[in-house]
This record gives sequence, structure tokens and C-alpha cells, in this order.
Amino acid sequence: MVGLIFTRWEVIQKSIKHGHWDCKCVCGTEKSLLKHDLVKGVTKSCGCLKNELFGNLVRKHGLCGTPTYNTWKAMIQRCTNPKTIGAKYYIQKGITVCDRWKKFENFLEDMGIRPEGKTLDRKDGKLGYSKDNCKWATPKEQSSHLEGVGRNNPKYDYALQKMKDGCSKKLLAEEINVDRGTLYNWLHLSEES
Repeated sequence: MVGLIFTRWEVIQKSIKHGHWDCKCVCGTEKSLLKHDLVKGVTKSCGCLKNELFGNLVRKHGLCGTPTYNTWKAMIQRCTNPKTIGAKYYIQKGITVCDRWKKFENFLEDMGIRPEGKTLDRKDGKLGYSKDNCKWATPKEQSSHLEGVGRNNPKYDYALQKMKDGCSKKLLAEEINVDRGTLYNWLHLSEES
């Protein structure tokens, strides 16, 4: 193993710890690592690689942490991560993100900067996220154009009253089987009326 290179780690010598090898990262950091982690690629560097990659992402468009970037990130999460709140309304229903939009810069090019007071809306709720099926919309627009949502939904008045009485959106969402985003939209829809 001595002299072998695994991504950014070079193996220097056998460690005194059982199953470990003393390694040196290309940046100069030294660490004792498990052979398994090196061979399987569990560890690629001391952390400098991640910092470089993340730094390049931030510098690439300069929009990390903005409403536009956060909207894109939430869209990706709810359509790909089954542990995300509300995933059952997306993943289990086959709602996907088009391949082009899996890269933030392409999403930004197609949709532009998110206007204040608007969120990402699918024109056809049965289809996935793509340039042809998405627009920036107010909560009122989002809640009123889909059948069974907002005032068209029999759960709307009940949910609205419970929220005004201080019921938590999380508990209410579970009780009436809608996601918290829908409850948020309903609340704002009622405020605009």
C-alpha cells in the first residue's frame, strides 16, 4: 500500500492503529485512515477537495443562499430525496425534474431570478419540472388554478380555521394529509381575499 495514491491521499506507512494507514493529502494534511475507506473511496481528501468544489460552485454563479437558488435546491430535493417532507407528493407521484434543470445554471437561464412574492409553480400539476411547465406565481395563483386546491378543496376552510386558531402546520398537514407548502399557500390566499 505504501506509495499508492487514492484520489488526494498518498499512503506513507502502516499506522500503529489496527487496519489503518498513515496518509498525506496533496494539501499537506496528514491523517491515519482505514484501508477500507481509502480503497472504496469513502475518503477522498482531508476536506480540501470538498472545499474546492463548493468554492467553485459558489464562485460559478454567486447565487448560493438566494431565493432563486433555494427554490431550485428545494425542487431537486423534493423530487429526488424520499426523506424530504412532502416527498410523497412528488417522488411517489412520478414528479421529476428535467435533466437540463439538474444543473442550477440551466434553471437560472430558463426561469431567471425569482421575483419577490412569487414561488415556482407547475402549470400542470400532473407533470414534472421543466421550462415548458413552470412559471413564477403568487401563492394565490398557485392555490386557485389547480382542481382540489385552495377554495376548491373541502379541507380548505377547516385547515384555515385550525391555522388561525394556532394549530401547527406540521400537525395539521399530517391530520388532513396535505403538505405544509399547501397550507402556507392557503393561509396567504386567505390574507389576499
